[in-house]
Amino acid sequence: MSRALAQRTTVVRSDGGQLSDSATGSIRAGLIILFLFFGCFGGWAAIAPLNAAVVGDAVVKVEGNRKSVQHLDGGVVKELRVREGDTVAAGDVLIVLDDTIARLQAFEQAGADVLYAPGLANADEIRAVCSAVSKPVNVLARPSLTMAEIAEAGGRRVSVGGALTWTAVGAFVEAATAIRDRGDFSSLGASSGFQDWLS
Repeated sequence: MSRALAQRTTVVRSDGGQLSDSATGSIRAGLIILFLFFGCFGGWAAIAPLNAAVVGDAVVKVEGNRKSVQHLDGGVVKELRVREGDTVAAGDVLIVLDDTIARLQAFEQAGADVLYAPGLANADEIRAVCSAVSKPVNVLARPSLTMAEIAEAGGRRVSVGGALTWTAVGAFVEAATAIRDRGDFSSLGASSGFQDWLS
């Protein structure tokens, strides 16, 4: 009987040879382990009451629909982690403030004469930073802001960073494209504005 059972369970390799008894035993053990793991896990997943852990009685007292959220020191919002209608609990992080103001205040306390805030993107952010420090704030120029808007928001110095370099690269690309596509060398001459700068 055991010989007939062994003949029925013999595994044949693709080249026609038979696997050794140790290989057959390893395959059986692997299949049993897989069956036990997935069978037990699947059975548990099918009958486990996963929602039982979150059921509880609670009383909610609504004081109003809108609540004002304000940081003690003020700041620029870096990330808003809540949306209209979300449920929040005490201790949940609702707003992440940019640490720009805290860093600039630390530089101010360390004795800096001018504070550089390169990441400010609009007049409101510039205004928030400038109102939080007493030293002059240097702002990085952006195409969407004018000098008047930066000054009105409180910026006292403006840096252009690498923007003039990229403007020059843009002019270079336009001249090279005109030469390549149309054979036009007219952009190679110095502009009258450039001559004025030289005099």
